[in-house]
Amino acid sequence: MKINNILLPNKPQLDAIASLYLLGQYGKDKFSGINAAKIIFWTKSADPSNEEIASFQAGGALPIEVGGGILDHHNRENGEHETATSLTASYLGIESNPE
Repeated sequence: MKINNILLPNKPQLDAIASLYLLGQYGKDKFSGINAAKIIFWTKSADPSNEEIASFQAGGALPIEVGGGILDHHNRENGEHETATSLTASYLGIESNPE
């Protein structure tokens, strides 16, 4: 998947920052362009609508901790005790890496 932008919440927590780090270190194969992607922020208080998320993704944006996507622990489908960092590590297949 080609990534042009990374969509973060307006006030990202350390969890989202750690997820960004993992993506930069290990995500190049699954997310081409991740290291050159521009970071953009969702500034509204309410989550983006499904249509807004679809529009962001169609434009090459990867949402982290916003919009209920694959890297959002607020999405209960991702598991009740997950974090953005654990979801990212799992998605990248690095959850067992010693570092």
